Amino acid sequence: MKNLILSLAKGYDFNTLKPFIISLEESGFKGDLVLFVSDINEKTRDILIKRGVQLVSFSEDYPYLDGFASENIPKKEYLGKMPLLSLRFVMFYLYLSKYGKSYSQIMLTDIRDVIFQKDPFDFALNEELCCFLEDKRMRISDDQRWNATWIRESFGEEVLKKIENNYISCAGIVIGTLSPIMDYLKKMVDILADTNKVCNDQAAHNYLIYTNQFENLKFFENENGPILTLAFKKEETMQFNDKGLIINASGDVVNIIHQYDRHDGLMENIKRKYKAY
Repeated sequence: MKNLILSLAKGYDFNTLKPFIISLEESGFKGDLVLFVSDINEKTRDILIKRGVQLVSFSEDYPYLDGFASENIPKKEYLGKMPLLSLRFVMFYLYLSKYGKSYSQIMLTDIRDVIFQKDPFDFALNEELCCFLEDKRMRISDDQRWNATWIRESFGEEVLKKIENNYISCAGIVIGTLSPIMDYLKKMVDILADTNKVCNDQAAHNYLIYTNQFENLKFFENENGPILTLAFKKEETMQFNDKGLIINASGDVVNIIHQYDRHDGLMENIKRKYKAY
C-alpha cells in the first residue's frame, strides 16, 4: 500500500506552497498528498491538481467535510467553530475513517514552514506513533511564554507539574501506521472539541503523549532523528553537508526541516531555491 501525507491550506497561493510541494516532489516520495483547502484561488487549485495533489474542500462549520460521516467525531455535540489548527485534526480523522485502510504509513503535517530533503517515510517505522522532540535546551517548563502556559490553562497546575520536565514535542508533524494514528486523532479530537476546555493542538498533543495515553509510542530526538524542528535551535549550530543539505548530529541528511521560517537566513535561502517570492 502507498503512504499518505495529510495537510491543510487556507488562503495560500501556490507561491507560498512552493517549498513544501516542490521539495516533496524532489524527495523521492511516491505516495499520495491530500490537502484540505479553503479560500485558495483557481490558479493555485489548478496548479496543485496538475501536480497530482488531491484536494478536499472544507468548511469551518460543522460538519466540516461534505460526504464524510460526521458521527465519527467523538464529541459530535460540539457544533460551534473550532480554531483552524484544531479543526484540521477533525478533518484528518474523518478522512482516515473513510480512506485510511488504503494506506500503509501516514504523516500529519504543517505545510507553510515544512520542506523535505528525503522521502519523509525513509526511516525505521513500525506499528507505532512517532512523535518528534524539539531542541534539548527546551523542556516544557522552560517555555513559560507558550507551552507551559497552554498546558496550565488547559489541564491545570497539577498536570503541568507532572509533565513539565519532558522535552517539548511539536504537534505540527506526527507519523505512524493507521491504527496508532487513528487512536491519536480520536484522543486529540476528544480534547480539542470539548467545550469545557480552552485547549490548542500543542497543549493537547503534549498532554496525551506524556500522560501514558498510548501503548505504542516512539520519540525521536531533534538532533538525531528524521525531523529537525528549528523553533528553539540556534541558526549558527545548524550543520550542512557538501551538497548544502542540513544534517543531524549523526551526520545523516535530515528527512524533514520544520519551522525554517524562524530563521531569516535559512528562510531566505529556501525561498531563493524554490523561487518562492
